[in-house]
Amino acid sequence: MDSMPEAKRYPSYWWVVLLLGWLVLTSAAWVTFLVPSLAHWLIPELELSHAQFMQLVTAWLMVAIFTPIIFGALGDRYSIRPIVAICAFVVGIAALARAFLPSFDGYSSP
Repeated sequence: MDSMPEAKRYPSYWWVVLLLGWLVLTSAAWVTFLVPSLAHWLIPELELSHAQFMQLVTAWLMVAIFTPIIFGALGDRYSIRPIVAICAFVVGIAALARAFLPSFDGYSSP
């Protein structure tokens, strides 16, 4: 007789889920924290004050505050796996698109 109840068993691929979660969060954090390293170039190029630059750096927090509420509700209604997969896909596409921009504002400089 097995002493562990059925509800407490973990799937055999738990480490894959952990690794994918770590990869998604690391990628999102890496992309986010690249912007402050460009301060010496962005502030004069875009003629920003330090306060405006800090708004630029912290604007993503509004997304980080509201999207978990929305996608958490969707995850409760449907299933968590497709919601996490969709979110990871969107973050990946945004990060890749950002890497191929010709300039910070998305337009090539003359």
